[in-house]
Amino acid sequence: MRFLAVLPVPATLLVLAVLRPDLLFGLIASPRAWLVSAGVLLASVATRRLVRRWSPLGAVWSGPAVTLGLLAVLLAPSFQERTLVEAFPPVLASPVADAAPVPTATPVSPTSPTTPPPKGSSATKTPVLTARLLASGVLRGVGHRASGRAEAYAFAGRVVIRFASVSLPGAPAQSVHLVPLGARAPRGGVTLGRLKAEHGSFSYTAPVGFDVAKAWTVLVWCDDYAVPIAAADLA
Repeated sequence: MRFLAVLPVPATLLVLAVLRPDLLFGLIASPRAWLVSAGVLLASVATRRLVRRWSPLGAVWSGPAVTLGLLAVLLAPSFQERTLVEAFPPVLASPVADAAPVPTATPVSPTSPTTPPPKGSSATKTPVLTARLLASGVLRGVGHRASGRAEAYAFAGRVVIRFASVSLPGAPAQSVHLVPLGARAPRGGVTLGRLKAEHGSFSYTAPVGFDVAKAWTVLVWCDDYAVPIAAADLA
């Protein structure tokens, strides 16, 4: 009956092969995923031995229950996908350094008649900041499905990385990085933060002083299993 403890493993692999083959291949390619799987099996065996002291019959089912429960907890985030659409240009948290001052009306003498400024004149408008496209690239999956574009803009004295109409697979603890062109790991790059959503359009602000003149790749990385999800080479 010991085989029951590991029975959920091939069953889970079969489900992944049908529903999420990209996730299955990603897990197979991840050494960290193999270590996690070994930990799950060890926890199942330890639970079975512990329960057997009090209930031999309960020990038969405790192993599979623990294995299935841990696999469900570990894989659940991979089936949760979010959608987010952010306005663009984004509102930066830091002060806008290169914004033009708001024009003011010319002072008038107290004795002269006051004439309201013509409708649509500069006195009634606030300056509109526009973003300038610097580079862009198609977002392609790395062993996973992915679509959309990643774009780099100059906006308000900063570099903004925009995910435009992207679609990415669900995965636990995904993060976004700027890495040297062609790299498929975050080493030597700049971390922009957690992935905000798997679908939609949203933006990140690069750190102050980021050198956009160099060649960069926008990388989506799975932190939990240390595998790349998608990448876009900016050009």
